[in-house]
Amino acid sequence: MNRRKFLQITILGSSTLGGCLKGKENDEDVSSKDFNITQTPVFDCFENSAIIKFYRKENKIVVNGQLESGGRSCTRTILDSATFLENTCVLKIIVADESTGGNSCTLEEGIVPYRVSIVLKPDSLQKVNIIHKNKRGNVHFDRTADITSTEGEKVVTKKIKCQ
Repeated sequence: MNRRKFLQITILGSSTLGGCLKGKENDEDVSSKDFNITQTPVFDCFENSAIIKFYRKENKIVVNGQLESGGRSCTRTILDSATFLENTCVLKIIVADESTGGNSCTLEEGIVPYRVSIVLKPDSLQKVNIIHKNKRGNVHFDRTADITSTEGEKVVTKKIKCQ
C-alpha cells in the first residue's frame, strides 16, 4: 500500500470515529422524525424485517419495516423512540406495539408495515439499530446494520430480510 493512501485512510478513519467517542445519548441530535403506518408489507413473509436507506447528503435515514404484531383490535403501533448514541455512532430506532385498552380484544396476528424518516444533526452516523417490541415491552426483533458509505455513495441501502 502506498504511504499517502495509508495516511489518507488513517486520517479519514480517525476523523469519522472522533465524533463517536463523546458518550452522549439523547434526542437532541435528531433534527426531525416522521412515522406512519403503510399499506404494503416490505417482504412477502410473516416476520419482522426492514429496509434501511441512508441519504448521505441530507443525513437522512428512511426505514421501511414490518412488525409482527398480535391482537390488533386493542393494539396500535408507534415510534417509541429514535435516539442517536454518540459514543457508538448508532441511531437506535424502537418501534413498539402499545395497548389501546379495549375490553374484548381479539388474538389475531398480523404484519404492520411502517415507514420511519429521521434527519440527524451530527454527520457521524455509522450504524442503525432497529428494535421491535410487543405491547408487554418484550423485544422480539433487534438488528443492527452498518451503513457507513464511501465518499462517492449518495444512498446506502441495507436489507434485514425475514429469516
